[in-house]
Amino acid sequence: SAILSIAAARLGATSVLGIELDSIAAKVAKANVAENHLSQAIQVAHGTFPRVDVTAELWDIVVANISFNALYEFSSSLVAAARPGGLIITSGILKERQSEVAGFMAKVGATLKIANEDGDWAALVFRVAV
Repeated sequence: SAILSIAAARLGATSVLGIELDSIAAKVAKANVAENHLSQAIQVAHGTFPRVDVTAELWDIVVANISFNALYEFSSSLVAAARPGGLIITSGILKERQSEVAGFMAKVGATLKIANEDGDWAALVFRVAV
């Protein structure tokens, strides 16, 4: 739906790349970006990290609202997309899997800085090594 991209742009981000894994979600995201008059700030791509070159530009903040398995699979790509010292924010993580996520993110160069829990869910903030 591009909700995270739209929120980032509304909070001041001037360059946002939203990647949707599902083609229907990508179409909806593009429509929502246009409806919110944010096409100048937000680019929406359909694909996955290996198919979408997110490392052409290093990003200050990378946000991933994806499943545990997808987060594991794309963890090194998330870190590669962030500038040194940048942040990676993950959401949709089951609370009991936080330590696993922190472990595999540490192996690819990101250190857990903040864990925010809400019921059974957690959002985790990592800083990429400098």
